[in-house]
Amino acid sequence: TILPASLFSGCGYLKTFDLKNIQKTIGYCFYNCSSLDNIILPSTLVEIGGHTFQGCASLKNVSSSSITLKIGESIFSYCTNLEYIDLSNWTLTDNLNVDYLFQNCYKLSKLKLPNNINKFGKYCFCNCTSLTSITIPSTVNSLGKGCFEECTGLTSVTFAQNAQGGTSIETLEDNCFQSCTALTGINLPNSITSLGERSFNGCSNLVNVTLSSGLSVINTSCFRLTKIEEIYIPSNIKSFKEECFGFCYSLKEVTGCEGVKNYYNTVFAYCTNLVKVEGCQSVTSLGAKDFWNCSKLENLNFNWSKLTYIGSYCFQNCTSLDVPIDNDIRTVHLKSNCELGETPFADSGIKVIKDL
Repeated sequence: TILPASLFSGCGYLKTFDLKNIQKTIGYCFYNCSSLDNIILPSTLVEIGGHTFQGCASLKNVSSSSITLKIGESIFSYCTNLEYIDLSNWTLTDNLNVDYLFQNCYKLSKLKLPNNINKFGKYCFCNCTSLTSITIPSTVNSLGKGCFEECTGLTSVTFAQNAQGGTSIETLEDNCFQSCTALTGINLPNSITSLGERSFNGCSNLVNVTLSSGLSVINTSCFRLTKIEEIYIPSNIKSFKEECFGFCYSLKEVTGCEGVKNYYNTVFAYCTNLVKVEGCQSVTSLGAKDFWNCSKLENLNFNWSKLTYIGSYCFQNCTSLDVPIDNDIRTVHLKSNCELGETPFADSGIKVIKDL
């Protein structure tokens, strides 16, 4: 038996429905059935269409026997009273490459996931504000855009290991954990090769971060507005993108950095407590406002003779920067072909001489 699209959509007084022998629901079948509070999924079910239970605001319990099925997007989004769901006896034929699955399930605090997942779709758990912990199964290779965005109660993220002690996770897409304001630490496995833009932007209590050695870039605004105090940059990382550590007011020390060659704009802008950035001997290019208003920055281990470009206002207000003194003046010696943006050392008290 197949239930057609939108069959019971908007039936606000429907409290229960027997799905026995149902094989398939087409999209929006029970959409906004705001009184529906209990669902038992039969073993005959092979497909749940997109948005089937979206907006079922009274839904608290979903149970099932072992089933193999395909699911569409948003099937449980806006189920605002759903607190717990067990999908461990589900086998998904599309491996949960599904978007918006539990988006805005504000009370969802605990769940069990299928064993054969390989991707969480975009905004899969977005705004699940009661979710406090999540274990990413070892089979998962990608977390979609905004997957855990605005999960403001999330304090723990664990990447499960397989029998060989490794993980499959490779990609965290844009905004993945943006504004997870309760998250205090994250250990990114070495299997991760890509962090999307704003991955941890606005995680205002994030202090402890261990980066994957598989990364080559710290992406735009990736750790912007976090509470990181110290961070080690693995040698495979070659570039810092725009504002990747911008406005990290607690950041004091950056170590590693042996492979970093390019700073894009505003990388450490307004890191007002930053004192030291080590291992910068490979840097050739600095963007605009990279160290803007880093007034406590003292130790910057650049090989100034390697620089070919320094962007506008790059070191503005870096009044503590430790550079050589010539005739009682703090002085930076650059190659004659080093291109300079507009007043890169403005209000820093540093004089630039091109004589190398």
